Amino acid sequence: MKKFMSFFICAIILITSVSFTANAKDSVNLDISKDKVSETVKNNIYGVSADKISNINGTNISSNLIYNNSFEHYSTTENKPVNEDYWHFSKLKHSVKSDDSMNKNNKSYELVTVSGNGKMSNLGFVEKGSKSKKSFATIGFKDATKYDFSCYIKNIDFEGSVFVYLDSSSNKNVLTEIDITNCKAGWKKVSATLESTENESGAFTIEFEGNGTLQIDFVSLIPQDSYSYDKDEWKFAHVRYDLVKAISKLNPSYIRFPLIIDENMSIKDYNWKDTVGPVEERKYTENNTSETGFGEYLNLCDDLNVEAIPSFNANVSELNETELKDYIQNICDFIEYANGGSIKTYWGAIRAGHGHSEPYNLKTIELVGDGSNNFNKVCNELNNKYQDIKLILSTNGESKLKGSDIKTAFDYANAIFSMDNSKGLELKNDVYPLLSNVDFTSISLTPSYFTQMIFANNFGNKNINTSFNEDVEGMIKSVTVNENEQALYVKIVNQKGSSQTVNLNLNGFDKINYASNQNISAKRDSAKNNPGSPYYVAPKDTELNVKDNVVTAEIEKYSVNVIRIAYGGNDGASLYKLPNDTPTAQEFISPLVKILIPCVILCVIASSAIITLAIKSSKRRKAK
Repeated sequence: MKKFMSFFICAIILITSVSFTANAKDSVNLDISKDKVSETVKNNIYGVSADKISNINGTNISSNLIYNNSFEHYSTTENKPVNEDYWHFSKLKHSVKSDDSMNKNNKSYELVTVSGNGKMSNLGFVEKGSKSKKSFATIGFKDATKYDFSCYIKNIDFEGSVFVYLDSSSNKNVLTEIDITNCKAGWKKVSATLESTENESGAFTIEFEGNGTLQIDFVSLIPQDSYSYDKDEWKFAHVRYDLVKAISKLNPSYIRFPLIIDENMSIKDYNWKDTVGPVEERKYTENNTSETGFGEYLNLCDDLNVEAIPSFNANVSELNETELKDYIQNICDFIEYANGGSIKTYWGAIRAGHGHSEPYNLKTIELVGDGSNNFNKVCNELNNKYQDIKLILSTNGESKLKGSDIKTAFDYANAIFSMDNSKGLELKNDVYPLLSNVDFTSISLTPSYFTQMIFANNFGNKNINTSFNEDVEGMIKSVTVNENEQALYVKIVNQKGSSQTVNLNLNGFDKINYASNQNISAKRDSAKNNPGSPYYVAPKDTELNVKDNVVTAEIEKYSVNVIRIAYGGNDGASLYKLPNDTPTAQEFISPLVKILIPCVILCVIASSAIITLAIKSSKRRKAK
C-alpha cells in the first residue's frame, strides 16, 4: 500500500512538472521603428454585411415582435408552405386562404370562424433547430414599455367583439377591445396601444367573442422604444434598438445589404421596389418579410454616417435583350431613388414621399453576377451612365459560412491582416457571423464580433514593417500608427495553446506615456458564446508595464490582442475605451469536460473508498 501511495504522489508531481514546463513562457522581441513606417492604410476595411447568416437580415433587425405575421412563411428545408408556423389556435376553425388577398405581394391570409369564444396566439421566434417551436411563447416584453398593435381585418359575417392582449403571466388579464365596425366594407387596418407591467416572456393573443367568420392579415406589434420610432423617414417600419447599438459599436465604414442572394436565385425573386413604401405592400421573400427594406437600410447608413453598399443579383446570362434592358433600368431607378432630386426626378420624389427629402449620396453598389456576356453589358452600361458610382463586382454570390467560436475570430483577423490595403474596399464572400443568436429578448455576440469591435476602433493610418526576432509559430501580427494622434496599434493573434511574453521595443518614438492591451481570449479554442448562456469570450482592457522604450505584454493563449501605445504629446486619455456595458467573460468549459468532470470526481471518490477499505483491511490482517 505504501508503494501504491508513493507511486500516486510521484505521478501527480510528474504531471504537474510537465504541465509547468508546457506553459513556461519564453519572451520574444518585436522591434517597432519609426523609420519603418510604410504605406497608408485604407480606413474602409471594417464593415458589416447585413445577411441571414450574421442574423442582421431584414426579419431579425425588424422590431416587429410577431413572427410570420402575414402567414407567408415557407420552409426551405421541407420545400413547402408552413403558413401557420409560430401561431397557436384554440377553439376556432382556421385555414390559410389567398383568393381574396390584400394585395399582389401579400397573398396569404388567415380565415377564422368562431362559435362563441376562440383565440389565435403568436408565439414569437424560436431559434432554428428547436423541436418545440410550436409549444413555447418567446416574445420578450419589457416593464413599462408600450407596444403599437395593428392588423388588417375583413369581416365576412362575424358578430361580436375582438380583444388583444400581451399573453404573459402579469399582462394576460388586461384585454383591449379593438374597433371592427368598419371592416365589413373590405380590408381595414385596426390598431391599439398595449403596455407591459413586467419583464417577462409570453405570446401575443387575439381573442374573439361572438359568432361568424373574419379574414386577418399582417399582424404587427411594435415596441415604442424601437430605434428612430418618432422619425418621419422611418414611418413605414422600425428596427431594433439593441441591434442598431450593436452595429454602431463596431464602428463600421460600410453596411452591405440585403445579401439574401445566392447563385441559384432568379433575379425575379427579389426586387428592391418590393421592399420600400408601406410594409403591408412589400413582398415576402425567402422568409424575409422585407419589413427592413432598401429604404430602411439607407436610413440606417445615413443615421450612422457609414457608406451604404446595396447588393444586386446579377445572374443575367439567360435574359433576352428586352429583359436585360429592364434589369439595367431597375438598377438605374434605384440609383435615382437614392440620389435623385426630390422635385425633378420620379424616384427621388417617391423617396421624398417616403420621408427622406434629401438624397442619400450613394457612392457604391455591388453586383453579384455570373460572369456572362450579359453581366459585362450590365457593368459597362452602369459604368458609362454613372461614372461617379463605384461598382464592386463578384461572380460568386454564395457566401461561405464560417463558425462562431474563437477559431473563427482568428480566421477573421488573418483575413484582415492579409488584405491588400492599397486596393481599398475589398468585400469577401466568406461570412464571419457577428451575432450567434437573435430572439425577442436578447442577442448573443460572437468572438468575431468582439474581434471586429476592438480592431475597428483601434487602428492607425499607416503600416509599420515589423518582424519578431525569432520564428513564433501560431502567432500573426500587424502594426499601424497614427502619427498625427501619436498612437501605435499592435494587433497580435495567438492561435496556439500556450501564452507568450512579447517585448515591444520602440525606436524613434518620443516619450511613451501609456500602453494597454484590449483583447479577447479563451482557455480552449472551441470556446464560443452560446445563446442563453454567460459570455465565455468577451473583451477586457489591461494596462501594460512600460519601462524606458519597452512595452511588455503577456499574450494569452488562444487570444486576439490590440496593444495601444500613446507617445509624445498623447497621454492615452483619448484612446478608445470599451463600452460600459461590455460583458465579463466567464471561464469556458467544453461539453466533453462537463461530462468528464463528474466522472473524474466519481472515480476519485471510488478510488479513495477502495484505498480506505484496503488500508483498513490491511490493518485488520496485521492485528490478527
